[in-house]
Amino acid sequence: MGANGEGKTTLLRTLAGEYPHYTGDIQIGGRNLRQVSIRDQAAQRAVLSQQLSLQLPFTVEEVVAMGRFVYGGGNTAHDKELVQYAMKQLQVFDLKERNYLTLSGGQKQRVQMARVLAQLLEVPDINGKDYAGKKMLLLDEPVTGMDILYQQLALQLAAQLVKQGVLVVAVLHDFQIAAAYADRVWMLKNGAVYAEGAPRQVFTPDHIAACFGIAVQCWSTRTATIRW
Repeated sequence: MGANGEGKTTLLRTLAGEYPHYTGDIQIGGRNLRQVSIRDQAAQRAVLSQQLSLQLPFTVEEVVAMGRFVYGGGNTAHDKELVQYAMKQLQVFDLKERNYLTLSGGQKQRVQMARVLAQLLEVPDINGKDYAGKKMLLLDEPVTGMDILYQQLALQLAAQLVKQGVLVVAVLHDFQIAAAYADRVWMLKNGAVYAEGAPRQVFTPDHIAACFGIAVQCWSTRTATIRW
C-alpha cells in the first residue's frame, strides 16, 4: 500500500520480470529471476495487471483459456476442465460465449482473474493440491471496478490460494479490505518500504499520516478500522 506514485506498481512489475534492469536480488523458486526462462516464470507466477487492453472480440472463454497457453496451447481436455472451473469460481461461466469487449469493467476484471486462476492451478480444485514454494500470484489493484459482492469473492479466492501455499502479493488502496485479508502489509513512501508487519502494526495514525498526508483514527480489533 502507499499513496499514488510511491512505487507500488513498479515494484510489482519488477517482481513480474517486466523491468529487467533492477539492482538487488529477486528469486523465484530458489533461483535468480534472471536465470529463469520466461516460460518457466509463467508456469510458476501469474500476474493480474492494473491495466489490460484487448482490442479483438475474443469470447470470455477464449480470454480465460489464454491462461493455459504456457502449458502448450490450452486445447487439451485437462486445460478445458481447468478453464471451466476457473470461470465458475469467478462466476463468469454464464458469460463464456459473450464478446469480452462488451463486458463492464467489473466483469472484465473477473474474467481476467479467472484467466490467472486457470494459469496457476494444476488440478480443477483449489483445495486439491499443495502449491507451497511452487506458485505465486501478483495482483495490481485486483478489485478495481468490482462491486462489493465480487470484491469479496475475488479476495476470498485469493485467501483460499494462500491456504494452498500460493504466495499472493497484491497492491490495494482500500484499508478495510487490506486489514481484512492481508497477513502482512508493506507501506511504501518515496519508493521504499516505510513500514511493514501485520495490519494492526502498520495501520496506525502516525504511519498513515506520514504516507498519505491525512489524519485518521484507528480502532484495532483483529484488524484495523479506519475513520477519516
